[in-house]
Amino acid sequence: MLLIFSDRITPRIRYTMNLTFRDLLGLSFVITDNTEDFNAYQGPKLAYSSTHFVEGIRMAPAGLLHESGIRNQLPEIKWKDDLPRCFPVKDPEVTLSYDLFSAIFFFVSRYEEYLDHPKDVHGRFSARESLAGRHGFLEKPVVNLWTREIRDHLKAVYPALVFKEPSYRFLPTYDIDTSFSYAHKGILRTAAGSFRDLVNGKWENLNERWQVISGRSKDPFDTFDFILRKNQELGLDTISFFLVGDHGKNDPSNSFSSPTMKSVVSKMHSSGAVGLHPSYASADEPRRVKVEKDRLEYLLEGTVTKARQHFIRLSFPDTYEHYINAGIREDYSMGFADQPGFRAGIANPFRFFNLRTDQESELTIYPFVFMDVTLKNYLKLSIPASIALCASLTEQVKAVNGTLISVWHNESLCDMGEWQGWKNAYESIIQTASK
Repeated sequence: MLLIFSDRITPRIRYTMNLTFRDLLGLSFVITDNTEDFNAYQGPKLAYSSTHFVEGIRMAPAGLLHESGIRNQLPEIKWKDDLPRCFPVKDPEVTLSYDLFSAIFFFVSRYEEYLDHPKDVHGRFSARESLAGRHGFLEKPVVNLWTREIRDHLKAVYPALVFKEPSYRFLPTYDIDTSFSYAHKGILRTAAGSFRDLVNGKWENLNERWQVISGRSKDPFDTFDFILRKNQELGLDTISFFLVGDHGKNDPSNSFSSPTMKSVVSKMHSSGAVGLHPSYASADEPRRVKVEKDRLEYLLEGTVTKARQHFIRLSFPDTYEHYINAGIREDYSMGFADQPGFRAGIANPFRFFNLRTDQESELTIYPFVFMDVTLKNYLKLSIPASIALCASLTEQVKAVNGTLISVWHNESLCDMGEWQGWKNAYESIIQTASK
C-alpha cells in the first residue's frame, strides 16, 4: 500500500489521487495529513507537499489542488521529453519539477471550459480553442502518460509495488439521429420531402424515396442488421444512442411513437446497450432531457442511464448538472466535433468533478476518440487518410491500456451518396481497433 502525505486534504486532492492511483494505476493507497504517521510508515510513500521529508518520493504542489472556486487562469505549456508540461514548481529537491497532479486535474476537470471563450456557430467549445489543440497535443492521452511517469518514479524507488492497470477495451457506439431516410416519416413529411426533391430536380432521390415507400427497396439508413452482424462477428459490446426529441431543423428524428421506432430500439438493444441522444434543442431547453429520457424508456421498456449530446453540444457544468437531475449516470459526449483526439487528455472513463460545487459527482464520463463526421465533414479527409489516422489514435489508446470509444451514425454506413466507400472504411477501422 502507498501512503500519501498532503498538508491539507481537499476534495480536489482526494479526487485526483483516486483517479491517478486507484483508477489508472490500480494501486491501493491512503492519504494522510499527519506528519508523524507519514514519518513512521515503513512502506512506499509519497509526499505531495512543500514540506521536506527524509524518506520517500516528494512532489511539490503548485497550488491548484488547494484552491476552491474558479479563477481566470490558463497554465503555460512547455515541452520536455516529448510531453507537454505545465504547473512548474521551483524546488530543487523534488522528484519532478512540474506538478503533474495539478496538470491531471486541470485537464480532466475541463477547467478551461469554465472560463470565458469563443463559441462556434452551435455554441460549442471547439478543439482549436483548447490548450491541447493550440499546442498540438490533442492526439496524445497526456493524463495517462503523466500518470505513467509518476508510476515509473514509484517503481524506481519501490520495485515491489504492484500496479493493476486497466486493460485495453474497444467500444463502438452509434448515434441514431434518424432511423430511416424515407420510410416511416408520415404523410406530411413524405409529401414535403418529395416536393423538395421535385423542385430541386433531385430525380434520383425522388425515385429512391418512392422505391422505399412502395416497399421495393430497403431504406438506405436501415443499416442496423449490418451493424449488429459485424459487432457479433468481432464479439464487441456496443451502445446505440437514440434521438427521440421533437422534430426540428437540427433534430431530424423519426416519430418516437411509431411502432417501427420501438422495433429498432429493441433490435439494437438485443445485442448492446441503449442510451439517449438528447436533442439539439435540449441544450437550450434542459427540461427536454427528462422528457426525451421518458420517451426512450417507454420504447425500451427499461431504465436509461447513458447519454451523448446531439451535435456534441456540451457546456460546463450545466449539461452534466442537467444529466444528473434527469437520472443520467454515464455520459459519452466528451470529445470534439471538429477534431479527433482526447478532449480531457485521458483515454479512460472518469468521474465528473464539478468546479461549481467543488465536488466529485456520481456521473461517469466516457470520452470518445474519433467520429465519422469529424473525419469526413470537418477534416474532409480521404478514406485512406481517415483509416490511417484512426489506426494511429487506436495505437495511442492501446499503449496506455485505455478504452477506445468511436462514434458512428447508421446513415454513414449506407455505402451510397456522400458516404460511398465509408462502409468498407468502417469495417477496416473496427477490425484494427478490435484486435
